[in-house]
Parts: sequence; C-alpha cells; structure tokens
Amino acid sequence: MDTEFDAQTGSPGGSSADGDLLRLFEVATQPMCVADFAGRLLTANPAWTALLGWPSSKLLDRAYLDFVHPDDQAATAAAAGVLTRGSAVAGFDNRYRHANGTYRWLRWDAVSVVEEQRIYAVVHDVTEERERRESFAELERVSGIGTWTLVLDTGETRWSAGVHAIYGTDPATFRPGVDDGMRCYPPESRAVLEPAFSRLVAHGEPFDLELDFVTMQGVPRWIRTTGRADVRDGVVVGVSGSFQDITTQREREHRLHRTGAQLDEVQWQARIGPASLDLQAQVAELSPVVSDILGWPPQLHRVPLQQILALIPPEELAAVHQALRDAMTDGSLDLVHRVVRPDGGVRAVRVLASLQQTGHGAEQRLEGSLQDVTDLDETSRALQLSEERLQRVLRATADGWWDNDLRTGTVVYSPRWLELHGYVPGELPQHPSTWRELTHPDDLASIDAVVDEVVARRGHTFTVSARIHHRRGQLVPVVIRGLIDYDENGRPSRISGATTDVSEQHRLDAARAAIVSNVSHELRTPLTSIRGALDLLQAGVAGGLAAGSQPLLEVATRNTDRLAALIEDLLDAERLASGQAVFDVQAQPLGPLLERSLQELAPYGLARGVTFGLTQLEPLSAEVDAGRLGQVLANLLSNAAKFGPDGSTVELRLRRVDGRARTEVIDRGPGIPEEFTDRVFERFAQADPAGDGHGSAGLGLAISKDIVEQHGGRIGFESRPGRTCFWFELPVAEPG
Repeated sequence: MDTEFDAQTGSPGGSSADGDLLRLFEVATQPMCVADFAGRLLTANPAWTALLGWPSSKLLDRAYLDFVHPDDQAATAAAAGVLTRGSAVAGFDNRYRHANGTYRWLRWDAVSVVEEQRIYAVVHDVTEERERRESFAELERVSGIGTWTLVLDTGETRWSAGVHAIYGTDPATFRPGVDDGMRCYPPESRAVLEPAFSRLVAHGEPFDLELDFVTMQGVPRWIRTTGRADVRDGVVVGVSGSFQDITTQREREHRLHRTGAQLDEVQWQARIGPASLDLQAQVAELSPVVSDILGWPPQLHRVPLQQILALIPPEELAAVHQALRDAMTDGSLDLVHRVVRPDGGVRAVRVLASLQQTGHGAEQRLEGSLQDVTDLDETSRALQLSEERLQRVLRATADGWWDNDLRTGTVVYSPRWLELHGYVPGELPQHPSTWRELTHPDDLASIDAVVDEVVARRGHTFTVSARIHHRRGQLVPVVIRGLIDYDENGRPSRISGATTDVSEQHRLDAARAAIVSNVSHELRTPLTSIRGALDLLQAGVAGGLAAGSQPLLEVATRNTDRLAALIEDLLDAERLASGQAVFDVQAQPLGPLLERSLQELAPYGLARGVTFGLTQLEPLSAEVDAGRLGQVLANLLSNAAKFGPDGSTVELRLRRVDGRARTEVIDRGPGIPEEFTDRVFERFAQADPAGDGHGSAGLGLAISKDIVEQHGGRIGFESRPGRTCFWFELPVAEPG
C-alpha cells in the first residue's frame, strides 16, 4: 500500500490515483478510519457519522478509547498493541458509543504501517448479528436445545453454545469432531445412533432419536438429537441438526408413568375406581376396577344405567332411585348398597359423586367413584352386633364399665358407671380424675398399690375392693376389675375395666359371717366337752377299755383337735374382719421373729420332705404383734411346704424394698393356676378343691391378709411354674 497521506490530516496526496482513493474513501458505505499509535483517531469517512451519529469534529483528534464500552477497553488496547508491533488484526469485535448514548457492535479489520505509526481500519456494523447471536444463545439456554453442523468435504464440525453446554465443554477452547460427538454415548445408544448417522450422510435419511447420554464430566442425561442433510444435485454436501437435553422431561414422564401405575395399583388394592353417569343418555362410564367389582370384564367401560340397576337387590332399589333424584337437587350423592354380580356373589359398594354441568348446561353428569366396601360393611355389621351383645351383657350384670387411654388422656365412663354414683350422662366430666374424686380417700392408696404391683410384674389383670361415693351421701362397696395394655416400651398405655356394686354381696357376707360366728361359738362348748371326755377315757377314768378301742380314741381325738382348730380360725377370721381382734404392737427387730418361725415349722417341713432356709436377712425393725406376725409366717411357710417338691428348700428372705421391710417366702412348686390368681386371698378359696393332699379350709391366706393390712402393710405374690413367691411388706421402724 504505497498511497501517501497528508502527515497532519492523513488524507490521500495529490495524484489522480490519490484523488480516486479519496473519492472512494468519501463515498464508501463501510466506515473507514486512520489512527495513530498514540491512540488518536486522525481521519474518519462520512460513513462513521452515518453509523454513530457523531460529526467529524467530535471524532477526530480524540482518543478512540473514549468511545469504547468500558468492558471492551482492555481488549481494544491489547488489539492496538498487536497493531503497533506490525501485525494485522481481523474480526475483532468491540462496542462503540453512539451519539444517543447507546452502543453499537463493530467488527474491525486493521493493518498498520510502523514507519508512519499509522493504523488503517475498515469497520463492519455487526450489532444485529450479535443481538441475533445473543438471542439465539438465550433461546438455547432456556430451551436446552443446541445445533450442530458438519461440512462433509472439509470435515469441519461446529457446535452451538447450547451443544457445548450439554456436553460440558468450553466453546472457547474445545474444537469438536465427529468422534468427540460419539464418545459420550453409552454402547447401547451408540449402536442406534451410528447407523442412523451413516444413513444420513450416505442417503440423506433424517433421524430423530431419544438416547442415553453421559456428559464429559460423567453425568448421565437423556438427550434428543435430530439430523437432516443439505443435498445439492442429489449429493449430500453437509449435515446438521439439533441437540436437546430432555432429562427433566423424561424424568417427569417417568414420574408420571410411575404415579399412574401406583394409582392403578392403589385402585385395585383399595377396590375403588372412578365412574361417571351421563344423566341424559343414561349411560355409565366405568373404570376397569369398577367393572371388575360389578363382576364384568375389566375392559367393559360404557354400560347402560339400566344394566347396573339390574344388579341391585329389589329391596334396595327404591332407595337407590331416591338417592339419584336427590342428587339432582342436592348436587351430591353418597350411597351404600349391595349388588348381586353375574356370578352370584354379593358385594356392598359405596358410591360417591357430585353433579357436573357441561357445555351450556344442557348436559349433566354425575362424576365420582365406586368402592367395594364389603369387608368394611361386614365388619361394621359384626361390630354393631358385638356392641349390642356387649350392652346386653353389661345390662344383665349391672356392671359399670370405663376405659382410660393413657396415651391421649381421654377416658369414657359408661351410663351404668355413672348410675352407680347416682348420676346420669352429662352430669359428670369424662375426665381421668373423676373416678378418684368419687372414691373414698382411704381406698385410693390400696388401689394404687395393687395397680403398681401388677405393672411392676408386667401383669395384665387386677381386682381390688373399694368404696365409692353415691350422690345421696352413702358409701357403696364395689369390686373393680381392670385390664392393662402396654406400649412397645413396656409402659401402660390403656386401662379398661368394670366396677361392680357388691352391696348385696356384703349384706350376704355379713349374714353369713354372723351365722358362722354364732355356729362356731355354739360348737365350741360341746366340742370342748367331747375333747375332755376323750381325754378322760384315754386316762382310764372310766375303767379299762376294750381291746382295739385305743386307735379309735386317737382318731376321734385328732379329728376333734382339727375341728377345734377350724372353729378357732373361723372365729379369728371374724374378729379380724370386724375389727374386734386385739393386737399387742411393739417396735422390735424382725430377724428373731423369722428365725423362731423357722424353728417351730422345721418338723412340719421335714414331715413334708422339704427344708427351710433363711437366705437373706437384713437388720430391719417394725411395729408388729409378734404372735400375729408368727401366725402369718406359719401360714405362708406351711403352704410353701405343702406345694414344694420333695427334697427342695423353701427360702425365707427379709430385705428393704422402696423403704419398706419386705418378707418373702419362696417355694419351687408347680405355681398357682391362672384361673385361681384373683381368689388367692378370699375366704374358703382353695386351688385344689378335689383334695390332692394339699387342701385346707382356705382361711389361712385370708387371715394373713387381714393381719398384714391391719399392720399398715400389704401382701401379694408372684407365681410361675417352678417358682412361687408370697411376700408381705411392713412400714420400717427406724431407730430412734
């Protein structure tokens, strides 16, 4: 380029050729300019003003960086540095400020003459191109779609930014090839894509595929790729297509499919499905599960209403017709009825539907569901029948029942329970504390103790006697029987039971006790006389006895003593029950009393084939009547000896438990029968009434219970085959 420019203005010189260049410079539609190495714009043709709106006076002799967008100034200065070193710059883009304050994208092609320290440049306005490119890039980003192109004669492969984003490659540094495009497909996907791509290149056959894909970073995706051919004169000269990430769409479709499958499964499991009725056409549309419920093939979907009504038993048909008429006015339907299937099976179904208007209101439909509720219906009927039976039984027994859910704190008292206290439903709160407020205060501690003892051994049933307040002021004797449930952690979760009025039983017991007491007193005197007469006969007062009389006298004497002991027990039990028994209570160590009882009972144990052993003895004292306590120990030890197997040891222990002195008698016998556990401490109760050699009058444990309780203690037992422990606890008398 040997054209000379004026040193000051940069304008072409004076030759005719120079004039031609000047005219070309002036009339060119592309902006052209000359700048110096100092960064000033020396000359600009009129196309600059047309492009940027600046007059020459505002452009020339100014630093061109003043017009460059701040974000592009560093790159522009770097490109100028390349030119000052004598190298050309081609296709360099930056933004120039327009006179109205906006920016235009310009693409520069420039060369320099180092000797002149001049830069000559031609500029192209690429604003619209850049905007289209940015819009296309944004469209690719939002849609997840990119494009690819392959020029067959050169092998040049081009990916749009969207394709690079899906592959996980950098458009600035990664130059893709066909092999690069293929290597991110798993083998099963490549086996589909490669033949399709070969057919596209060879014959122009397009493809549209959805395939598994793995990004360069190893992330699995689903993509959709398409291919089309550029055919000229019947020859494929190039191929191109789209590339789209459809992972989200496929996952959504998969979830939708899975949800649909789960919904179908739920419908079949729950035996419920959608159904609708066209009220004008009188035709029902049924889902497969509804058709199956009614006994028809699952693919039967449209059925005349009359065909469905024919399945309903005649005695229920009127109610169904009435429900349909009501739905026309109420707008809803909720009906349970039976159907007789074609195979003869009878099912109960529940129909739920609402009235829907379609179109302009001329068409009406009932849209809803039909469910097979046969099991629920049968359960409800059985529950209702069971409830009726239970209420009849409760009315017959005159028991008042109650139920306390400890987890929720809710309690229910039956009307009969309220009646025992003189109230009717609604007059007392259904509150957990209500029963305590209506129970005699002196009985609450014993009730709590019984329940605590049952819970401690993880038992389930308990029975306790108490007195409750009646509205009219009197005390009513009752027996409370309860059932305890436990949660998974072993804590009580629910207590239910019944309360029985035993006033009449108490009256009968009192009458019986009076009779027993009177009879016992009446029997004592003649029995004493008989015993005295027998003693005199054995002493020879009446002279010598006939041969063989002595054994008979001994039998009579033993049975007289046994009868006397029974009468004494009866009288003792009566005195204890009536509060007439006299106690000589003193604070004293318990150990010597236990040791004395063992010495006194040792011969009895040997006769029964067992031995007694004091296996634990803690130094504890209590305020007791020594004789009465010995009576309790004798009863418990003799019972243990009766039931202990030959050669076994009956253990006696004394230890402190929760601040009380606890005495335990343990045998290794067969245990107490489950059906007898509630009656162990009742009078005349016997676990072996048939008489297997262990039987007795059944008063010993009842007497022991009265003695212990009148000492302020409590008595109980724990039993299983091979180990039975009877225990009683007394308040400890601490040293003064």
